Amino acid sequence: MLIPNKFIKLEYDPAKDVLYFQWPDFYEYAVPELKYILKSVTDTIKSYDIKYLIIDATKSVISISDPLYVEVATQFNIDLKSTRLKRSARIVNDLTVRETQIKEIREKAGFSLEVKSFKKADEALEWFSLTDAMAL
Repeated sequence: MLIPNKFIKLEYDPAKDVLYFQWPDFYEYAVPELKYILKSVTDTIKSYDIKYLIIDATKSVISISDPLYVEVATQFNIDLKSTRLKRSARIVNDLTVRETQIKEIREKAGFSLEVKSFKKADEALEWFSLTDAMAL
């Protein structure tokens, strides 16, 4: 199911309770729009009471300074804390890229949500299903 959004494509699978979205490109000149996009993602998670999030970062371009990236990503993580997400997965090309920075951002935001990086969305869905199996 596609969730209407004029800036990004949000796909929601109600059967699996998974929201999938393509991590947006980061450019210095578009930081206000970027913040708006990420806020709309967290608002969608709240509105649909979504439990699992897949962020596909395989095609995103990061063309901003590290401090600004950390600021925007930290705010996104803080906003996610106010949702009922159980797990979040990042789909990346290289599992070492930005992993240290992401860990630092999560710690700075006081983020306790389980987050893991994968090379394929299917691996993330399998990880999510383990959570559901443990809950039974």
